[in-house]
Amino acid sequence: MKQCWNYYFQFRMSVLKSVSFFICALSLVVAVKPNVRTLRSTDRNRLTREIYCRENLEYPHKSLCCLNCPAGQHVKSSCERAGERGICSACEYGTFTEHPNGLDRCFLCTKCRKDQEVTGVCTSTKDTECQCKAGTFCGTEQACEVCKKCTKCKEDEEVVRNCTTTSNSVCQKKPPSSNSGSTSPVVASVIVPLLLFVLLVIAVAIGFFYQKRALKKPTENCSHPDEEVNIHVDEDCERTMEEQQNRQNAGREEPEQQPFLQGIMLENGCCRRLIPVNGEDSLLKAFDIIEKNLNCIYRNRFFRLIGLSDNTINNPEFSFSGDRVYKLLKSWMEKEGLKADINDLIQALLQLDQRYSAEIVIQEVIDHGYFRFQDES
Repeated sequence: MKQCWNYYFQFRMSVLKSVSFFICALSLVVAVKPNVRTLRSTDRNRLTREIYCRENLEYPHKSLCCLNCPAGQHVKSSCERAGERGICSACEYGTFTEHPNGLDRCFLCTKCRKDQEVTGVCTSTKDTECQCKAGTFCGTEQACEVCKKCTKCKEDEEVVRNCTTTSNSVCQKKPPSSNSGSTSPVVASVIVPLLLFVLLVIAVAIGFFYQKRALKKPTENCSHPDEEVNIHVDEDCERTMEEQQNRQNAGREEPEQQPFLQGIMLENGCCRRLIPVNGEDSLLKAFDIIEKNLNCIYRNRFFRLIGLSDNTINNPEFSFSGDRVYKLLKSWMEKEGLKADINDLIQALLQLDQRYSAEIVIQEVIDHGYFRFQDES
């Protein structure tokens, strides 16, 4: 009997457990089923709303993908069909868009601060470019909110890196130098006099060199060696002297050894007067002969003797010309006009003690038929 009651109670408990499980399962299904429907509905709506447009090419508008407006413009009205571009409008003054976009307005241009200066003006496709003013900097490792003053190295420091607009100056201690303050005056007192002495020796050597060369020139017969000579070094001076030397080596004797040409000089030391055969043309042709025989050392003094001013002699138009003597003689002829006379040029050569050159000039203008002696007419 007792065993029967035990089976009864076990059966009852199993039935109660089954019923309780069924009731719990039923309530769970009823509670979960509406939520599942809601989730499925929400997912469906979200999928219909989300549109994936091509990056950097399109922008979403409602359920469409519209083409971006180009840089420097913004969207005024969006497209009405997918894959098309709506109406774009150019950015107004003071605004910009740097890249293709789907913005409904442009960005405002940046205004440089008072401690900055403009390095690039704002355009419709580029923002304003600013940098710190000279003497200030702003590091690139963080946003530039204010420009800082560049550090100045102290007296006992030296600059390793100069200050720029994006980095501060870098200083380091100067290396110690033993007795630098006491040795500097001593070194200066030795080196400066030594340099002056070397320069003096060089100047004397150059002067001796030119003096020695001048003594070798065949056309110089100056009777006053202590008289100051104003030397003007023309570009063709060396060429002229070389030509004179070549003519001498071709068979002429030294001026001191060759007798004066016969029939040119009078007994009183004056030259026989010349008259032109063809007027001004004869005088112009004689200029080449004078240039060939005029010692370049005496050129400036020669031109002063015939009446040309220093401004004319030193005029760059003549100084850097290959035919300087000819041009200056022509300038003298224009200045003198009808009074221009080759006899004045011969007289100037004689005043410079260039008697040999004067005789050669006279002989050549006679031989070429440019002039003739007045007393032979």
